[in-house]
Amino acid sequence: WTAAALERLQAEDMTPALRLVARHAQVDRIELANIPQTLDGKPHPFAGLSGQPSVNALHVGPLDLDYDGLLRRRHDRDGRRKLDKKAKALARLGPVSVTTPQDQAGMSALLDLFVGQRTARARSAGIPNVFSDPDLKAALQAMLSGIDGRPPRIRLTAIEAGGLVRATYITGTCGGRLYGYANSIAEDDSLP
Repeated sequence: WTAAALERLQAEDMTPALRLVARHAQVDRIELANIPQTLDGKPHPFAGLSGQPSVNALHVGPLDLDYDGLLRRRHDRDGRRKLDKKAKALARLGPVSVTTPQDQAGMSALLDLFVGQRTARARSAGIPNVFSDPDLKAALQAMLSGIDGRPPRIRLTAIEAGGLVRATYITGTCGGRLYGYANSIAEDDSLP
């Protein structure tokens, strides 16, 4: 959200806009979750819409420290110990690296892997997988590649251990913020 949009838009503006989007996209329902009440001290334009509280928390906070400082701020001693245990388990599988593809072929391959991991996880959990929709996958590919000469809006990053991608994360940056959108986790020997 731009500062101007936060100043100008109200919840009552969002309902007709969402209806227009839904009608154009031939969508029967739009469900919003994890909407904070405020953003940069201003009411969030979607916060006033009716809905059910999300079961997933939205974490908002400054990224003003190095990794260790943020880890200590966000996790207590037990939480840090659990994360350390997971990192050691990954390291036992082989070298660990975090990579973001820089070319189209690499991005497409990682997006295919992301969708495959999400599909396998959804199947084992017995839940639907929205990422298997070909139109959504095409939209993600366009956002990863950039549209009409504009830079990419999102980024897909992989965590590799032992030469295999064990997890992925889709993020985006805008207005000095990092947004975490979705992740995937391999259902293999790397799971605890």
